[in-house]
Amino acid sequence: MIRNFRVSLAAFCLVGICSGVTGADTPREIAKRVSPSVVLLVMEDASGQLIATASGFVVRKGIVATNMHAIQGASRAHAKLSNKETKHDIRGVVAFDPDHDLVLLAIDSVKAAPLPIGDSNKVAVGDTVYAVGNPHGLVGTFSSGMVSAVRKIDEDLLFQITAPISYGSSGGPVVDSKGEVVGIVVSTVEGGQNLNFVIPASYLISLLSSQGPAQPLDSSEIQKNASDAASDSWNKFVENKRKAAEQGNADAMVDLGMIYVRGQGVPQDYQEAANWFRKAAKKGNAVAMAMLGAMHSDGQGMPQDYRKAAGWYRKAAEKGSAFAMASLGSLYSLGHGVSQDYREAVKWYHQAAEKGVAHAMFMLGIAYHNGEG
Repeated sequence: MIRNFRVSLAAFCLVGICSGVTGADTPREIAKRVSPSVVLLVMEDASGQLIATASGFVVRKGIVATNMHAIQGASRAHAKLSNKETKHDIRGVVAFDPDHDLVLLAIDSVKAAPLPIGDSNKVAVGDTVYAVGNPHGLVGTFSSGMVSAVRKIDEDLLFQITAPISYGSSGGPVVDSKGEVVGIVVSTVEGGQNLNFVIPASYLISLLSSQGPAQPLDSSEIQKNASDAASDSWNKFVENKRKAAEQGNADAMVDLGMIYVRGQGVPQDYQEAANWFRKAAKKGNAVAMAMLGAMHSDGQGMPQDYRKAAGWYRKAAEKGSAFAMASLGSLYSLGHGVSQDYREAVKWYHQAAEKGVAHAMFMLGIAYHNGEG
């Protein structure tokens, strides 16, 4: 069960809410003010091997906030400011909250202004927000979006936002139109379409009031809680996807289908995956159509049927799916589920190649070399 936290007015003022910037600023002004306080976190094992990267941000002098799951398995870590090359060692953990996947890290000799924490209780659907982080190691990435939903699981609140985030963004700040932190990025699924989740900043405020002496990253207590946070965070994420899917969100249906295909946090179940893909396909989702084509082609969760695969690939291709275009080209080239037709294969390979599909480029080259189509 998620713990409830009570926060006093004094605690709010302590972290800068009462003295925050008033009025809306331009995105350029917000980026200029916020980005210098965002860090790239590099986690390493005992032998110095890289195990993960994440984002974080300065919340107090010498203190960085990020997701607790980000430190799972780490024996040591360092941070780099988004506009600097200097490495700053992480001295340890000064506070943690596995229930909300948050941790505070003590950092050496960092000179960056703490970001003001806003009132996340006032966040509403439709609000403009900005995510700052290091997706795929691209330091200092700034993206805009809006709050698309406020979701509740048990006693826990999460914001769903449309600002693009991906691997490496976890732990980064989400700020409002005043440049105040209203949330912390917590999860996304690669391939997800604008379905990204954020922890409200109110939980961070509570954590700041419980700061203590630094504990080593690799202490058994810290690592156990980091592992629990990682599991809990993913479970919450899957539950959010399920609720969104049940409410008719086609993108969530696709993501939930992908989760069942991969067996991520749930038993691998191709039939359940296909069930969600079919529901999304009925809503016109091209990714779902392409996945149904792949499952029919491979015989996953259903009997292998190239004819049905071709049908789904065609529907997805006509909606612009590059993967489906390339796959349809392969079926025409091999004569699986359709009459073998090199000219038709080349047509679909060419369309996929124009969208950047490397496999289609390769197959197109072979076709030209062999004089096929």
